[in-house]
Amino acid sequence: MEWNPEHLAVLARGVGEWNKWRRENPYLRPDLEDADLRGLDLSGATFSQMNLVNVDLRETRLVGVNLIAADVNGSRLMRADLSEANCISANFFGAQLAGASLAGAVLDHADMRSADLSNADLSGARLIGTILIATPLRGANFSDARIGGAVLGDVDLTEVLGLERVSHLGPSINGADTLIRSKGQPTNFLRDAGVPNGVLSQIARLAPAEFWSCFVSYSSADAEFSGRLHADLASRGVPCWFAPEDLKIGDRFRHEIEKAIPRQDKLLLVLSTHSITSAWVESEVEHAFELERKSGRAMLMPITIDGAILSAEQAWAAEIRRTRQIGRFDGWRDGPQYEAALQRLLSDLSRPV
Repeated sequence: MEWNPEHLAVLARGVGEWNKWRRENPYLRPDLEDADLRGLDLSGATFSQMNLVNVDLRETRLVGVNLIAADVNGSRLMRADLSEANCISANFFGAQLAGASLAGAVLDHADMRSADLSNADLSGARLIGTILIATPLRGANFSDARIGGAVLGDVDLTEVLGLERVSHLGPSINGADTLIRSKGQPTNFLRDAGVPNGVLSQIARLAPAEFWSCFVSYSSADAEFSGRLHADLASRGVPCWFAPEDLKIGDRFRHEIEKAIPRQDKLLLVLSTHSITSAWVESEVEHAFELERKSGRAMLMPITIDGAILSAEQAWAAEIRRTRQIGRFDGWRDGPQYEAALQRLLSDLSRPV
């Protein structure tokens, strides 16, 4: 099918003339199917309830456009700028949006089935009831997006960026195929999206492990750092036992901790002024030392968030200082320093292939 030449001629006169024409013809459904609109600046245009099937919109500027209930099926929107666009109930089935910007866009109830969102920017977007089925999402950025009631079917979430910063306005529908393809990751995102912990645990057992599992040993005085580290490790697929998440109401602390430590591959020890003087931490470290002696494998992975370990007099702490390579998170409040230290830790937690 070919576009309507009269409609295309109106658009050629500019967005102002187009929007005026739309207001004067409120019941007309414009037809631009198969049109070539590459590289144009169509920001602020009213494209609601119109036919944009198979339109070439590559690198087109579409900031703040009105696409409410528009049919954009199969259109090419690679590297297009749809930031702040209103796309409520739009049909993007099979559309090519790789590298496009949808920052701040409203995608409520939009049909994104089979739409290619690879490397697309959806930061700050709203996705209420959005359908994401068989949608490529590799490298897509969802930082600060708001999601609720979305349908996530047959999608791989493992290489999606910013999911730890998504706000969930309600549970979403997460297909079993999505959980399996994503290997139950990122755990926090899926849990907040409504997937029960028991289901995530079963998926984690079925998925091939990529990282050593770890028990996070820390002082409660360092809860801010330890909670952040645990969340970042979990979001990247590292199986972690973390007391605030894994202890159940009524559990006896010491009993459950003594059971949990041998079940993990590593004991990730957060060294600090507080933890070095903690009897709980010392007990956990001694447990790890004993397991190392019995198994002959290295289990203890110490990291430090201050310089206390350099002058610690406790025998167990001095032993770690003398015999172990210690990861450095001293500058953890600085974003780039923290990220660099996290990447090194992730590398060291990776299982050998």
